[in-house]
Amino acid sequence: KSVTEDMASSGSADRFIAYCVAKGVRAIVAASVPDSIFVSRHREELASRGIQSLTCEDPETHIRLDHKWLCHEWLSGHGVAQPRTLPVRADTVAACRDLVEANAARGNPCFFKRTFDTCAGDGVAKVTSLEEYHAAVKKLSGGGGAQPADTSGAEQQLILQQGHPGDVHEGQAIFYKGELVACYLTKENPEM
Repeated sequence: KSVTEDMASSGSADRFIAYCVAKGVRAIVAASVPDSIFVSRHREELASRGIQSLTCEDPETHIRLDHKWLCHEWLSGHGVAQPRTLPVRADTVAACRDLVEANAARGNPCFFKRTFDTCAGDGVAKVTSLEEYHAAVKKLSGGGGAQPADTSGAEQQLILQQGHPGDVHEGQAIFYKGELVACYLTKENPEM
């Protein structure tokens, strides 16, 4: 997924900058979260070499918004309604089971998710029964199961989220050179 992973481990952007300069790259739009974080951490270095980047000034913003548990906590803390979401930990085992059973009884799914650096359904399992939930826990945790009760924040790797029982509406506006060129409105029912 990440083109900068080996460079990020060094903590230096020198190789990346040298590559961009050699290839005449003048602008970067990172396509993965790890790349966005890497580029964001080195924005000023890149800019000093004439390479602009479309990233947040604070790399932690990329982490907070991509990490499903951190994003849930942040949005909830700012009054944005969220579906019921539970960290999958030793102290929430019964609550997770109850959430799956209650949703299954209503015919609604739950979603078992890895919390970070996932895309297009990778790291997500739709569960409609306890059997599917247990299979998802085993698969996505690598057999490790629920995390310890004291797991917090960015260390939280797995969540269970209630499926939305009704229609989902979303919109996207596309701008080109400051002008609105397209607007998409979608409606879907998460029967998936």
